[in-house]
Amino acid sequence: MLLCARDLSNNALTGELPDTLGALWNLVYLDLSSNRFVGVVPLSLAQATRLEHLVLADNRLCGCWPLAPNASLTEWSVALPSPSSLPCLSS
Repeated sequence: MLLCARDLSNNALTGELPDTLGALWNLVYLDLSSNRFVGVVPLSLAQATRLEHLVLADNRLCGCWPLAPNASLTEWSVALPSPSSLPCLSS
């Protein structure tokens, strides 16, 4: 069985997001909101090319959005600053 959806919101998870998130290549839905994650969004998420829904709001994440231009992401939610305000996302 392949993991394609994961909701880990509101679990008081702490620490940095692991680089191994990008290895979940079949992941379509990921909700890590309302936890206590810190640090940068891992660049490895760009490898999750099937990811369509990503929720990272209500954490203490920073840095540039790592998603590749051909990513299938259609819906996302993050805490400030929003992805559209980050220089690495401007088209």
